[in-house]
Amino acid sequence: MKSERLASLQQLLDAQQMAFNKQCEKSEMSVLVERKGGRDGQMTGRSPFMQSVYFEGREDQIGQILPMRITEGRQNSLAAEIIAAN
Repeated sequence: MKSERLASLQQLLDAQQMAFNKQCEKSEMSVLVERKGGRDGQMTGRSPFMQSVYFEGREDQIGQILPMRITEGRQNSLAAEIIAAN
Protein backbone atom coordinates (compact mmCIF):
# COMPACT_ATOMS: atom_id res chain seq x y z
CA MET A 1 0.00 0.00 0.00
CA LYS A 2 2.76 2.48 0.92
CA SER A 3 4.72 1.66 -2.21
CA GLU A 4 1.61 2.21 -4.36
CA ARG A 5 1.01 5.65 -2.81
CA LEU A 6 4.66 6.55 -3.29
CA ALA A 7 4.60 5.45 -6.94
CA SER A 8 1.40 7.44 -7.51
CA LEU A 9 2.90 10.54 -5.91
CA GLN A 10 6.11 10.23 -7.93
CA GLN A 11 4.10 9.85 -11.12
CA LEU A 12 2.13 13.01 -10.29
CA LEU A 13 5.31 14.97 -9.49
CA ASP A 14 6.95 13.81 -12.75
CA ALA A 15 3.88 14.92 -14.73
CA GLN A 16 3.85 18.33 -13.01
CA GLN A 17 7.58 18.80 -13.62
CA MET A 18 7.22 17.92 -17.31
CA ALA A 19 4.24 20.27 -17.68
CA PHE A 20 6.17 23.13 -16.03
CA ASN A 21 9.23 22.54 -18.21
CA LYS A 22 7.04 22.46 -21.35
CA GLN A 23 5.43 25.76 -20.27
CA CYS A 24 8.89 27.33 -20.28
CA GLU A 25 9.31 26.69 -24.02
CA LYS A 26 9.69 29.87 -26.10
CA SER A 27 10.11 31.97 -22.95
CA GLU A 28 13.16 34.08 -22.19
CA MET A 29 15.01 33.87 -18.88
CA SER A 30 18.35 34.64 -17.31
CA VAL A 31 20.54 31.56 -16.87
CA LEU A 32 23.61 31.25 -14.63
CA VAL A 33 26.32 29.42 -16.59
CA GLU A 34 27.85 26.75 -14.31
CA ARG A 35 30.07 24.34 -16.25
CA LYS A 36 30.83 22.44 -19.43
CA GLY A 37 28.19 19.99 -20.62
CA GLY A 38 28.70 16.43 -21.76
CA ARG A 39 29.16 17.25 -25.45
CA ASP A 40 31.70 19.42 -27.28
CA GLY A 41 30.62 23.05 -27.17
CA GLN A 42 27.79 22.31 -24.73
CA MET A 43 27.45 24.23 -21.49
CA THR A 44 25.17 23.75 -18.49
CA GLY A 45 23.50 26.38 -16.35
CA ARG A 46 20.63 26.97 -13.93
CA SER A 47 17.38 28.80 -14.52
CA PRO A 48 15.84 31.05 -11.85
CA PHE A 49 13.73 27.97 -10.93
CA MET A 50 16.88 25.81 -10.49
CA GLN A 51 16.22 23.78 -13.65
CA SER A 52 19.25 22.46 -15.53
CA VAL A 53 19.65 24.31 -18.82
CA TYR A 54 21.77 22.98 -21.69
CA PHE A 55 22.99 25.22 -24.52
CA GLU A 56 25.83 25.86 -26.95
CA GLY A 57 28.35 28.16 -25.33
CA ARG A 58 31.94 28.79 -24.29
CA GLU A 59 33.92 28.03 -21.13
CA ASP A 60 34.73 31.73 -20.62
CA GLN A 61 31.00 32.28 -19.97
CA ILE A 62 31.12 30.27 -16.73
CA GLY A 63 29.91 32.44 -13.85
CA GLN A 64 27.98 34.81 -16.11
CA ILE A 65 24.21 35.26 -16.14
CA LEU A 66 23.08 35.24 -19.77
CA PRO A 67 19.69 35.91 -21.38
CA MET A 68 18.39 32.77 -23.10
CA ARG A 69 15.39 31.59 -25.06
CA ILE A 70 14.14 28.15 -24.03
CA THR A 71 13.83 25.95 -27.10
CA GLU A 72 12.71 22.68 -25.51
CA GLY A 73 11.28 21.54 -22.20
CA ARG A 74 12.37 18.03 -21.23
CA GLN A 75 11.53 15.86 -18.23
CA ASN A 76 14.55 16.88 -16.14
CA SER A 77 16.04 19.83 -18.02
CA LEU A 78 15.63 22.61 -20.56
CA ALA A 79 17.39 23.22 -23.88
CA ALA A 80 18.12 26.85 -24.73
CA GLU A 81 19.94 29.26 -26.99
CA ILE A 82 21.75 32.42 -25.96
CA ILE A 83 19.87 35.56 -27.04
CA ALA A 84 22.80 37.99 -26.83
CA ALA A 85 26.32 36.54 -26.59
CA ASN A 86 28.78 38.18 -24.19
